[in-house]
Amino acid sequence: MSSDFCIEAAPDQSGFFMTSCKTGVRRGDVIHISEAGQQSEYRIDEIDYYSDPSDMWIAKLRMVS
Repeated sequence: MSSDFCIEAAPDQSGFFMTSCKTGVRRGDVIHISEAGQQSEYRIDEIDYYSDPSDMWIAKLRMVS
């Protein structure tokens, strides 16, 4: 996955939203994010692709570890 992404907490505290670019990402995939020596895993619960650019998407994530 690209290292260029934006992740933020959902306003209702039900998970996170992530925006990034990469083809082939789909619902159920697990995303690993490493920061300051710690790794977190998030599962994609929902994903929507933008039309331009076609590989840009926004996804609702749930932390799994």
